[in-house]
Amino acid sequence: MFRTALALLFLLLFALAARGLAADMAAKVQQSCAGCHSLGLLCDKAGGDPAYWRETVARMADSGAQVESAEVGPMAAYLAGLAKAQAPFCK
Repeated sequence: MFRTALALLFLLLFALAARGLAADMAAKVQQSCAGCHSLGLLCDKAGGDPAYWRETVARMADSGAQVESAEVGPMAAYLAGLAKAQAPFCK
């Protein structure tokens, strides 16, 4: 019983942390991408192949987007995991 409760607590804390990280990444995407182009472009292309997004984010960082090298993977995963036009910055 104790192990089950502990496991459920861990899952709840993980879900809350993941939700906070997603909100942080949405803000980072807005900050990093909107300086050069419309966020509508991201909304239209959201979701899909993580490799596409990794390449795209890395290319944008090389072109001057304010994205640290350690943020490329998480940002690509965030963008690949979105449903089209469902990101907070698409509304």
